[in-house]
Amino acid sequence: MKEITQAVILCGGLGTRLRPITNSIPKPMVEINKKPFLWYLLVKLSSPPNNIKKFLLLTGYLQEKIKNYFKDGKEFGWDISYSSGPASWETGRRIWEANEHLDEQFVLCYSDNFAQVNLPIIYQIWEKNSSAITLLIAKKKNGNVMINQNNKNILYSKERKADYQHVELGFMICSKNDIFEKFKIIKNSPKIDFSEILQNLSLDNLLSGFVI
Repeated sequence: MKEITQAVILCGGLGTRLRPITNSIPKPMVEINKKPFLWYLLVKLSSPPNNIKKFLLLTGYLQEKIKNYFKDGKEFGWDISYSSGPASWETGRRIWEANEHLDEQFVLCYSDNFAQVNLPIIYQIWEKNSSAITLLIAKKKNGNVMINQNNKNILYSKERKADYQHVELGFMICSKNDIFEKFKIIKNSPKIDFSEILQNLSLDNLLSGFVI
C-alpha cells in the first residue's frame, strides 16, 4: 500500500466567528495553552500512525503571522511550504491556485478542526472504493453527509439537512486529478467554495467515508 506523504491545510479564512480575537491574528494561530491551534493539528498529522512531515499551508488573512511562526518547518522537524492569496478567495480558489504544489494524492484538512484521525485506515477505504475523496465523518443530527445503504459511497450536501445524519470533520484523502477534473466542468469554477466540489463528486458516486 502506498502512503500519503503530504497534508494540505486550508488556513486562509477571516475567522469572523472568533472576533474580536481574530481582528489581529488568523484563526489557526489562536493559542491554546500557549501554542497555536495549528501547531496541535500539525503535531497530530506528523505523529504515528499518520507520520506526515510535508505540509502545504494555503494562507490568506494575516498570512504573515503564520509564516513568521512556522517558517519552513525545520525547527519542528517538518517541511512546510505555502500557497498564498487574498483573504477574499473561496476555499476552492485556494486549492485551484495551489495545483502545481499538490501531490497526486494528499490529505486535505481545515485548520480549525481537530479529530483523532488515523490516515492509514482512511487511505485503505479511499483505495478500496476507488474514490476521488474519502472523508472522515461522525454522526450528527442535521448533518451534511448521508451514508448510502451499501456503505460504499456517501452523499454530501453544501447545506445541513435533517435527513443527513453525519457530518464531515475536515480530514479527507484526495485524488488531485479527480478534483481538478470536477473543477473544469463546474460553472464559475474555480471561484467557488470547495463544498461544491464535494457535492458534485458525491452525485457521481465518487465520495466515500470513514465513521468515527
